[in-house]
Amino acid sequence: MLVTSSQSVRSLVVRLNKGEDLAESLASLITSQRITVATVQGHGALEAVILDSYDARARTYGDARTFTGRLELISLQGHLSTREGHPDLYLHAAVARDTGNGVEVLGGRLIEAQVVAVELTLLLHDDLHLERTPETTGIPTWRTGSTVPSAPARPAPAPALATASSIAESVRPRRITTAERAEAAAQAPAPEVMVARRPAPAPEVVTKPATLAEAAQQLHAMPAKHERTVDENVTPEVAIGDVLLHPTLGDAQVVGLNDDRCDIKLDRSGSVRAIMLDYFEVTPQSPRDGVKVWKLVSRKPR
Repeated sequence: MLVTSSQSVRSLVVRLNKGEDLAESLASLITSQRITVATVQGHGALEAVILDSYDARARTYGDARTFTGRLELISLQGHLSTREGHPDLYLHAAVARDTGNGVEVLGGRLIEAQVVAVELTLLLHDDLHLERTPETTGIPTWRTGSTVPSAPARPAPAPALATASSIAESVRPRRITTAERAEAAAQAPAPEVMVARRPAPAPEVVTKPATLAEAAQQLHAMPAKHERTVDENVTPEVAIGDVLLHPTLGDAQVVGLNDDRCDIKLDRSGSVRAIMLDYFEVTPQSPRDGVKVWKLVSRKPR
């Protein structure tokens, strides 16, 4: 036995059209693609085919025979290698035809074939070089490859497969007994109960006045509820460029300051007016784009 191994295999998928000669088209493809070793498979339909068969007694191929009509190419098998330095395409075909009395299957080495429609697959072995040489049998065979033992050692038996019952038994969970549940419950620590208690309110300290005069004095010192105390001696830090919200003139911008006099430019008319800040309670407001804003409230006459 001769064996050689291919580590580089690529494939070609081929369709032959009606009227093409199968063997000639393959030979042209082999030349254009520079293929040296390949395996060929195919099937399809033919109009005519020329086959010959091997005669074992004569150790040679007999006369070729031609078959025509509606022929189905059941199977095409073959190889491409080298013979005497030239590409050698060795193809065998199985063809079926209807004879009227049933289907007849013909087979043999393919010499020529007229195509109706044929599809082929070629597996190319680019890293091999196979050379065919004549044998005493009359059949040219490959003479390239590595020798392997004719009787290889018997492989070790495969391990026994696990059955469905053994797999189910191995994955089935063990049932816990009543005694085991009771023992686990006895050993488990008692759950800790956390009771949330509301903290006791701090005792309210009430200082009782010693005399009626002290009570009146404490009541007078307490500010009225929701009443804001204003220190009239504090001068607001109004600066040029600030915005004033005047109760009657509307929004205005400070354009001049001279002691308590303030020159403002009214937003509504653009005119400049002079006001006295002493006549107003000035309270800060939320800034506008980084500019201070003051609200003016007229003081009540004393």
